[in-house]
Amino acid sequence: MPTIIDVSELAHVSKSTVSRVVSNKGSVSPAARKRVEDAIRKLGYRPNHFARGLKSNKSDIIGVVVVNLASPFYAQMLSGVQDYISGSDKHLVVTSGYGDLDREVAVINSLLDRRCDGLLLYVENEVPLERLAGVHPGNYPIVTMGRMLPGISKWSARVDNLHGGYLAARYLLEKGHRRIAHLMGPESYLDARLRRDGFLRAMAEQGLTERDYLILSGPYEETFGYQATLRLLDGGARFTAICAGDDDMAAGVYQALRERGVSVPEQVSVVGYDDNFHAKLMCPALTTVRQDVMEMGEAAVKLLIERLENPTMAEKHVVLEPRLIERDSVRDLN
Repeated sequence: MPTIIDVSELAHVSKSTVSRVVSNKGSVSPAARKRVEDAIRKLGYRPNHFARGLKSNKSDIIGVVVVNLASPFYAQMLSGVQDYISGSDKHLVVTSGYGDLDREVAVINSLLDRRCDGLLLYVENEVPLERLAGVHPGNYPIVTMGRMLPGISKWSARVDNLHGGYLAARYLLEKGHRRIAHLMGPESYLDARLRRDGFLRAMAEQGLTERDYLILSGPYEETFGYQATLRLLDGGARFTAICAGDDDMAAGVYQALRERGVSVPEQVSVVGYDDNFHAKLMCPALTTVRQDVMEMGEAAVKLLIERLENPTMAEKHVVLEPRLIERDSVRDLN
């Protein structure tokens, strides 16, 4: 395997000149740059980034932990991260924690062992500081996404899920619905609890009590939306609308209603959450609460880059506002 010495000898320049060309930093004459680039191509030289990282104490790697890489939600978030660092010398190492505390701790420690310059975390549990090797609040660049984790990080980017849950429920109430079923995410997930609390706040504003609404909890999956809706129908529950915890659940709701011959929105209205790419393609197009996850990913990595460039950076939390996207899945009962 060719080395930097081989390149410098073939190009008749010093090793430091080769380094400046490779890193694109510092002054190099056009003639010398061309000789170095020609030598690199001829030899097939690849810079040893690991060795450079040891020397500079930087890896140029950003570690990312999300809940589930298979979810379109996290794919969109990662797209925002990738778009922001595109063209820089930073690279991503991405893994999943699947909402399990032990798994989350294990993958975070694995990224710490890889000497990542910093971490972006979207996790579902309160990760105990004492289970992370060598991390103290503020001493290691960690930005959390989706929630604040003050025990391990002073920086975060998140969407106001409490307000998002409120928007979804208030919209249904404004359309005259009073018997509403809320399919929330797992009780252990903070975002699910916040969306539920927003839902309950809207109900309380209208003087509605638990006799007037239904709440079922389960995974953010199409299967749960399907099974929960069948349970409601088979149990004889009286409802005119379903407020789904996310758009995947809403897709399952559609399937169950369709199988039972219940039309949307003529007989049952449906509101989702996230505004995933498939929401506008559903039939009818899904009314949903949009949280711009690409913007959240971009905001998070921007915070992280700022922290990497400024080790004394003050605590900072970015809160993004959700908004309701009105389409065709809600009937106006007024």
